Amino acid sequence: MPPGRRPRPGAGGLLTPDNRSRFLYDRSVYDAFLARYERRADRTAPSLRSPDYDVHLVRNGGEGDELLYVRRECPAAMDLRRWPRFFLHVRPVDANDLPAYRRRHGFENRDFYDLHFWRGDGKCYAVRALPDYDIAGIRTGQFTMRRTREGFRPEPIWAGSFSPDDHDGAGASALPPTTE
Repeated sequence: MPPGRRPRPGAGGLLTPDNRSRFLYDRSVYDAFLARYERRADRTAPSLRSPDYDVHLVRNGGEGDELLYVRRECPAAMDLRRWPRFFLHVRPVDANDLPAYRRRHGFENRDFYDLHFWRGDGKCYAVRALPDYDIAGIRTGQFTMRRTREGFRPEPIWAGSFSPDDHDGAGASALPPTTE
């Protein structure tokens, strides 16, 4: 890599669960990080399934819970930069756990982009840390921005919800929204 140039996540760098970029120049460190989440995906049933993704709730005891997104097929030729944005809305049991500006919405917004993914074993992975408060529900999915006369508005591609307390590993279905 040319001097002064930093790799993109998935190309020697990745976004770690604390939602900060970490660039790993040592391939063995990268492989160990990836192996950790591959094992977690293999050991847990998805909490949510979409047409392309499995979303796993990873319980880490006192270290903080995480959501692990696994794209089941992720060929090397796939351009991760062209993926639609992901949304992640976390609803606490107690609304007072939210920052004051988010209380009227009733959830914390933890949306993220394609650069939070990395590749391994023909799949793509992303990890998102969950907040430390008690969680009543999680809603996640993907969306694009559609141009309208009034400007841009989000248009869902797929969406699904689950409650961590009711999680039984059954893998609820996340389907494209229906129009009525």
